[in-house]
Amino acid sequence: MWSQVIRQLDTHSLLLMDIHERRLLFGHNVRDIRESQDLSQRRLAAMINSNQSYLWEIETGRTSVGFDIICRIADALDVSERDLFDWSRQPQATI
Repeated sequence: MWSQVIRQLDTHSLLLMDIHERRLLFGHNVRDIRESQDLSQRRLAAMINSNQSYLWEIETGRTSVGFDIICRIADALDVSERDLFDWSRQPQATI
């Protein structure tokens, strides 16, 4: 019985890590595209009718993002929503 509980906890932990990793990758994509267009967080936040701190939370993977915000970010950056979810993009190292 305990082995089943432990196995479920391990599976649940992996799922949570996977979700967190996806949030991080999404945030990296938003940041990389934003920076490639020489946009500040403040400017992009204004373009999506949001605020800089919420955009920072998105870019650092600290928050879940709703569909409407995803669409507004894609529109503001002039990319497809799919581009924001391109997990093959490699995060750029910051100096």
